[in-house]
Amino acid sequence: MFSPLIGQVEQTTDTQSLIDKIARTPQSTIVIIVAVLTAIRVLAFLLQRGLNGGAIDIPQSDTALGRFSTKLSIFLNSTGIALLRLVLFTKRKELTLETVTTARLRAVTLLGPTLAFINEAMDAVVYAGVFVFLLIRPYLIQAFVVPSGSMISTLHVGDYILANKFVYRFSNPKDGDIVVFIPPRAATTAKERDANGHVSVDFVKRCIGVPGDVIELKNNILYRNGVPTKEPYMHFFKLEDSMGVNFEKIPFSADQRCPTDFKLVNDHGKIIPLQIEGAWANADSTFTAAKYQVNSISRMNYLRSLPPAPIPPGYYLMMGDDRNNSFDGRAWGLVPRNRIVGRADYVWWPFSRMHRLIGNPGIPLVK
Repeated sequence: MFSPLIGQVEQTTDTQSLIDKIARTPQSTIVIIVAVLTAIRVLAFLLQRGLNGGAIDIPQSDTALGRFSTKLSIFLNSTGIALLRLVLFTKRKELTLETVTTARLRAVTLLGPTLAFINEAMDAVVYAGVFVFLLIRPYLIQAFVVPSGSMISTLHVGDYILANKFVYRFSNPKDGDIVVFIPPRAATTAKERDANGHVSVDFVKRCIGVPGDVIELKNNILYRNGVPTKEPYMHFFKLEDSMGVNFEKIPFSADQRCPTDFKLVNDHGKIIPLQIEGAWANADSTFTAAKYQVNSISRMNYLRSLPPAPIPPGYYLMMGDDRNNSFDGRAWGLVPRNRIVGRADYVWWPFSRMHRLIGNPGIPLVK
């Protein structure tokens, strides 16, 4: 049976889930991690200065910059030596030249290589964290794992994709783009929301309609602005197991459990996604988000009588390529522009499926 969870419930492996969680680490957490690692790096640096003691040449200059550099070097050396003594002699009540010299020589031998390694490692990790999580991920690209079969056969369960965030900073999604977005709350389960009720997952679907488009499905044929459109990417699959992993492609006319007709209607300024099956509209909770379910026959008749409405400015309609197993805009409505994350441009893993993803708006069937 079709499940409204198909399309967002994760069916990924533990490794994939771990990678996905790391990729989703909040920026606030990354800032804290970078700050802690930077503090460790500074501590290791100062201890190194303390180990070197007076062996470091302090630059001498008569310029203002040179004098500042000299004072800074003296300060770093002094701080490092003080910190090293604090570490090495916390339990000693008396310090003599002999004990200090002996401890320092031993520390140079034992701590020197370790501190050097920590310095190099922390540099690499901090720079990588800043570059990847604070620059590349927020503004350029981000990696995601496809958790379900809602986009089969374009995307498979477990595919690793790269979403291009940069492209939508200067343009808007187009019909046919494969888009990563934060879904409306109505599209999610309690499991997919955090303690504050905010959506904590991302969906990937195809953009079927942009602002101004009038989108309808009639007997599962897409009509864009009144023109029937062939969708070469769209297929119907039969789900073969309860885990949502194995699918069997079926003919266009066979075993299609989802409603065959769809349109958006404007009910006194409220845009409602309407799935129609004969005399019924948004009647089955299997296919329709709770927010848009209808229980009254008179209400169904009224909504069915409304003309198809254009997509309002700032909103987009998303659907899965596997129309039989995708809980998408037909069930929960439109996606605001500010919740769009990026355009899925590449499948980068598994290696056998590595390829570029190309948007496809479909082919208008005009006479």
